[in-house]
Amino acid sequence: MMKHSIKKTGFVWKIYLCTFALYVLGNAGDILMPTSFLYIYYHALMAFHPVYFIPYTLALGQVFFNLVSLIPLFLFVFRIPFLSPSFWQRMLVLRIIFDLTGHAGEMNHLISISHANSEWFISKIVLTGIMLIPSYGACFQYAFRWKEFWASKNFALTK
Repeated sequence: MMKHSIKKTGFVWKIYLCTFALYVLGNAGDILMPTSFLYIYYHALMAFHPVYFIPYTLALGQVFFNLVSLIPLFLFVFRIPFLSPSFWQRMLVLRIIFDLTGHAGEMNHLISISHANSEWFISKIVLTGIMLIPSYGACFQYAFRWKEFWASKNFALTK
């Protein structure tokens, strides 16, 4: 049996995991808390016409898949194989789909603010990218570069 050496992730990844978890939980609160701007935004839209449940459902899906993304991020940081690579690949694809479609309220808010304060708009986009890109990288590594995780634990390697 071949032995693979697994590089351990450093302290920076552990700090990022905690920071990203707080970021994701804050975003979840923005959609789920009745006093938040986004909750009020989506529910006001749905009060005008029931078809607006679609953007709200997409926003809820985006929150759900970002919350779920904390699991493979944790597993990546601590180098723990769990479930199958194909499961995490599907979850990552669904996360991407909902991240692309589940931000109607945030996008409308950003667009309205960008007209008054372009610096704030640019800084918000940059900070969002800084928060999301490493999580996508780690989840991609965990889902698609899985051989080092599963081979090291004597799991069957399947495609």
